Amino acid sequence: MEAKQRCGFTVWGAVVAIAFTSVLSVAVAPGSAQGIAAASANRLTLTLEREAEESYAVLERRAEAAARAATQRLFDSDLLVRSVVVTIVAENRGLAAPVLTLQVTREQWRQLPDPQRWSTYYPSASALLQLSPTAPATSAPDAASVQNDSLPTVQVEQAPAITGF
Repeated sequence: MEAKQRCGFTVWGAVVAIAFTSVLSVAVAPGSAQGIAAASANRLTLTLEREAEESYAVLERRAEAAARAATQRLFDSDLLVRSVVVTIVAENRGLAAPVLTLQVTREQWRQLPDPQRWSTYYPSASALLQLSPTAPATSAPDAASVQNDSLPTVQVEQAPAITGF
């Protein structure tokens, strides 16, 4: 009689284990975990061409304005995005170098939408682009004068999926 109870318990335990495993596999399906992680962060790289006679300081202000507009556009286009990383690369006579990377969460951006506050600047970019910090300057555009339509069309790269949860 005792053997039958053990057998009954083992069969019942196996049924529970299989049912539990099925529920877990549905709740944590690999595709759904990737979709959630991919929707939480966006990465974007924009390339700006240096205008004729434009100083590095003016190019840097244009990069800030482009990063601001791109960040706002990314947050506005998808309510599930929790953070963005926007990198601005400048080109000058065939040379390219990153000027800044803006990394911010939605909450931070809502509280203070200032690209200078959330950006990391790359001081060596002017040397890599062979631009003198004292090159001839033109007037810098302010952030309000840069239209979203004037930004280059780019593909948004989604952050890799977070696994192991």
